[in-house]
Amino acid sequence: MERYTSLYRLPENQYTAGSPVLLEAGALLKDSRTGAVLVQLKMRSVSVKPIRAVMVAVDAFDVSGAPLEGVAEYQYLDLSVPRDEPFGQHQAIVLPDANTRRASVRCTRVVFADGTSWEADPSAVWSPLPERTTLGEALSQELEEQYQRDTAACAQMLPQRCGSLWSCACGALNSAEEKVCHRCGLSLDAQLAALDETVLREHLAAYKEAEAKKAEELCRREKERQAERRRKTKKTLAIALPAAAVCAAAVILITTVIVPNQKHKEALALIEAGDYPAAYSILEELGKPEEITQNKYDRAMELIAAEDYEPAYELLEEIGREDAVEGNKYDRALVSLDKGEYKTALDLLKDIGRQDEFTEQNKRDWAAALLSEENYIDAYRLLKEIGDEDAITENKRARANALLKQGKYDKAYSFLREIGDTEAIAASKYDRALEDITDEDYIAAYTLLDGLVYRDSEEKRESIKPQYHEALLKNADVGSKVFFGRYEQDNDTSNGKEDIEWIVLAKEDGRILVISKFGLDYQPFNTKRVDVTWDTCTLRRWLNGTFINTAFSSEEKGMIPTVTIETYKNTRQNRSFFCPTEDRVFLLTIDESKEYFPSDSVRVCKPTPAAAAIAESASLRNYGHAFWWLRSQGRSRDYNGSVVDPNGRVSGYSIIEIEVGSADWCTVRPAMWISLEG
Repeated sequence: MERYTSLYRLPENQYTAGSPVLLEAGALLKDSRTGAVLVQLKMRSVSVKPIRAVMVAVDAFDVSGAPLEGVAEYQYLDLSVPRDEPFGQHQAIVLPDANTRRASVRCTRVVFADGTSWEADPSAVWSPLPERTTLGEALSQELEEQYQRDTAACAQMLPQRCGSLWSCACGALNSAEEKVCHRCGLSLDAQLAALDETVLREHLAAYKEAEAKKAEELCRREKERQAERRRKTKKTLAIALPAAAVCAAAVILITTVIVPNQKHKEALALIEAGDYPAAYSILEELGKPEEITQNKYDRAMELIAAEDYEPAYELLEEIGREDAVEGNKYDRALVSLDKGEYKTALDLLKDIGRQDEFTEQNKRDWAAALLSEENYIDAYRLLKEIGDEDAITENKRARANALLKQGKYDKAYSFLREIGDTEAIAASKYDRALEDITDEDYIAAYTLLDGLVYRDSEEKRESIKPQYHEALLKNADVGSKVFFGRYEQDNDTSNGKEDIEWIVLAKEDGRILVISKFGLDYQPFNTKRVDVTWDTCTLRRWLNGTFINTAFSSEEKGMIPTVTIETYKNTRQNRSFFCPTEDRVFLLTIDESKEYFPSDSVRVCKPTPAAAAIAESASLRNYGHAFWWLRSQGRSRDYNGSVVDPNGRVSGYSIIEIEVGSADWCTVRPAMWISLEG
């Protein structure tokens, strides 16, 4: 007794529009051992892409046709099904209800090898494809053979359209979008046109006429050979004629049957050995050009299967099958699109003049792929072509992020500014600053945080200010700025003193010479209008007393050394006479101001708001800058020093800026040496 009994057979070749699979056959079986009822299906792939998994649903019915509870769902997993291959016939689906006597099956989902999938419309109707008709059923033998000569030797069936599919004469199923058969390379239009009986009979008559001419030519050649033999024979006519007849028959047999068969076998052997020119020469001699054409076509298909396209296309062009070349390139383009090989697909479509079929969505997908490869320039070009501003924005954002990772911050910030993402710029600077703080690079961290409005950036900046100032001093060089000491500058005593900013004028022996960037105060050179020089003026005593004690901590004062400085006693007297003094804080001389500030523009000085508040003079309002004291003696009065005017010009003449009591007042820019060691 057989184990399985057939209960019902499903309709064959069921299909719904767009499905990548064909439900070729199916049977409802009963297991005599277990009593279970199961479905066994045979499906076939009609998809260009290899199939990885298939999900099917089975609706069950009892013997009366009433539906049974539940739907059996089954998954065919771990597949590797190429196009045209059958599958599933060796697997069984056990149904939940053993009373099932009829069933209907539908495919619900197909997953492809590239990870994409197809979902069936739940309302889709699965119905059998139209019955196939063989050529022998539709045509006489003579017309069938002629149709094969006009199309391909592999033609066995009538070609026909089947909704979203069409069946080729070779038996292959193709999607409606495919212009030529994926298996044999013939177009549907050419196949249908070749079925015209009038055309077939015309071609058949021409073929017969050509064959008759070949036979006639063979007969003529044979008669010539016989005549030649008769001229050479010395036998009697009585003997010669019967012999000639026998010989002629033998010759015809040899020349028309034996020799051609041997030569044909030789040609086939040469083809097998790859000696195509020699083989084709023999086939041409035998009058079989169609075999040459078919062999070239078969070779082309083998080369295409091996992805050796150029020689394949040459062969197809030799036999006038440009349609097959175009069809293959089109199919390759579609496969390339599915694989995400967009450039290859576009190049193939351009080759066949169908680049317009490379859609805007294709370009968008290509751009996305290029972005994932960090090829931002080509992605941007594609997005500009389709005018996708949102995608362009995301492209710039991605480019900026990539540049940030590479440490190319200026370029990254340029892109972020273009798209208006100032938040991302701020976040990046903040994160960089935190990293710099961790690395103890306080100059870089403070620079990033300075002026930044993001989270607690202000608090972070203030917390590292001492380290920042220390780092500036440690790394000070001529022309750089440093912060040292504190002095009232904003004219708001409620918030305490402000850090003093200095310009580094010189560096030597582990110490730096600095001068305040701004005029820190307004003071007279001397509080009384009496003849004084730098060594005796009250401004010197104020700098080395009130100012130093006000501006610097004990630790900071310990870093300010006492130095010997020399000053021309009086510019109107002998310039060789100097007045050396021992000072910690001092002013520049005329010569020093010109040495360290080589142009008027860099010599200009602004007073602090606190200093400006002392000087309520018209001159300050008019100039916007201030006079500032030098320690060199002025030439107009013996009781004043020289000055730099608001335009940055050095003057040996004492100029009255403000008169307070009986003395002249100007902005004070202290200078001093700071020891960086010990």
